[in-house]
Amino acid sequence: GGNAPYTAPAQTVGGFLDSTAPTAPSAAVRPTYPRGVAWCDLRDCLPPFVADALVEALPALDRKLHGFASPEAVMTAVEARSSSPVRVERDGGFQSNIAGLYPCGEGAGYAGGIMSAAVDGLRVAEAIVSECEVIPS
Repeated sequence: GGNAPYTAPAQTVGGFLDSTAPTAPSAAVRPTYPRGVAWCDLRDCLPPFVADALVEALPALDRKLHGFASPEAVMTAVEARSSSPVRVERDGGFQSNIAGLYPCGEGAGYAGGIMSAAVDGLRVAEAIVSECEVIPS
């Protein structure tokens, strides 16, 4: 974890992928976490299966979003941000070609952050509710 109160653990992507000692990146790349970061080996913060998955996934994601896994990029534990590189198709009623499946939010490719994902979720929920039959009591 961080050294000072509320600092976040951080490491460059290059250091993480190469398992090298954590160091601060060049002046060109600066962490944006407002309370500061503590440079460390993120493998100490993550379960091995997560670290291994990141080692495999970062280069794959970089092939789709060039620059995402730049060696100088800063990883701040334990949250990462990106938008889905794919979109699950849906019709005007927000439903996919699989009946009853309503893709929504960032993972389905319909949002780029927490607020737009929340709004998309509300729109999909309204679409689902509008399809429900009202049963008189």
